[in-house]
Amino acid sequence: MYQINTFIKCSELYDEYVIVDTRTGEYYELNEIGNLFFREIITAKDEKSAISSLQEKIEASPETLTVEYRKFIKKLVDDGIVVNKRVEANDE
Repeated sequence: MYQINTFIKCSELYDEYVIVDTRTGEYYELNEIGNLFFREIITAKDEKSAISSLQEKIEASPETLTVEYRKFIKKLVDDGIVVNKRVEANDE
């Protein structure tokens, strides 16, 4: 679905992600839910499987998870942290 942008450095330590934008030096530290969402965003094959996996870890309705997951993705895309693999493939 999504991949980490080339100018983003991302490290995982003890199930927590630390993200640095090498262009700006901006540093992101994710909370527990953000870490779960981020992992799914970069590893899940599609939104449905991501939401299904998140439902096993987070006590929330599928509708709420979907809304929040999409908001989180939009923020990551808007900040340039991740890019949609399909969009990038179409650019080549």
